[in-house]
Amino acid sequence: MPTERTRPGLARDARGAVLVVGLFAAVFLVGLLYYVFGAGETIRHHERMNDAADAGAYDVAVMHARGMNLAALSNMIKLAVTATMTAYLAIITGAALTIAWIVSSYWRLIALGWTIPSLVAVMLQALGGYTGFQSDADTAIRATDALQASIRDDLPTIALLKADARVAAEYQPPALGLVRAPELTLELDPMPIREGSVMDLCQRAFPYSFGMVLVASKDVAAPVRGKFIGFSTAAILPHCLMYGVAPYEMSDSRLGGDAFQLRVAALGEPLPALGERGVRVASRGEPDGRAASVRDQISRLTVAQSEYYFDGPQDEDEMLWRMEWRARMRRWRLPGGDTGLGGLDGGYFHEVHR
Repeated sequence: MPTERTRPGLARDARGAVLVVGLFAAVFLVGLLYYVFGAGETIRHHERMNDAADAGAYDVAVMHARGMNLAALSNMIKLAVTATMTAYLAIITGAALTIAWIVSSYWRLIALGWTIPSLVAVMLQALGGYTGFQSDADTAIRATDALQASIRDDLPTIALLKADARVAAEYQPPALGLVRAPELTLELDPMPIREGSVMDLCQRAFPYSFGMVLVASKDVAAPVRGKFIGFSTAAILPHCLMYGVAPYEMSDSRLGGDAFQLRVAALGEPLPALGERGVRVASRGEPDGRAASVRDQISRLTVAQSEYYFDGPQDEDEMLWRMEWRARMRRWRLPGGDTGLGGLDGGYFHEVHR
């Protein structure tokens, strides 16, 4: 047993030194683990929120593109119905006027009277087709009118609600749902379409109606065929205008402009507690109020942008007559391009949270 003479002095006693170093190392490792796991949770949270916003924005854009294609299909249905109805009426008118032209002259009646039975047969056939088709045609026109008006006014909100339901089902937690940015409401602006001109539809319908007149006149005797075609085609445009069917057309919105851009935000839960503690350890204490506020805003709100566009000839007059609307994501950055705290605090996030 060592005596007082052999016992080392306190200054030279090295026993337990490793314990002190170990305590400091343990504190450091605990902090490092908090930081690593907290950073990992933060990154995972951020990626999930980004995925939710991207999926929601793209879903909304796809629904808008499909809506525009459906509006174009409705225009084509109106065109087909109008051309058919106009052609029937033109054939009836042409046959009746040709018969009247023949019987209005004794010499024409003697020379061409034998063609009257074929004209009557053509007229009766067209009249039967018109009568049988009229009810269905009127129903189709009313249905497409209602569909196009609903696409214009209601589809944006329906698209956002549908995307919101998907995000809530597939990305929760942490995402809670979608809102439109920057207004933060479940509502989007009406689509950039409006009721167009009846004349536009009639001009498009004319070639098809004229083609049906030519087909109907193939059994008409050659000496009167020209007169029959002339009377019929002269009646096409007035009949079409009286039918009064209006297609939908693009509004004055500029292609690629704000009307076609869809910016939505995914709202989510705050950062997990472990992530928050990791941030505290990394910052050697509680972050200041400004940094904490920005952190909370970033964790709860992620913005993504998409657009729908016409993937055909860039002619505004043709964009609701061809089903070539598509959707795509768009790159989005904070206003001014500042990625620092100043940009977050003074830019977009300040606007949506004020």
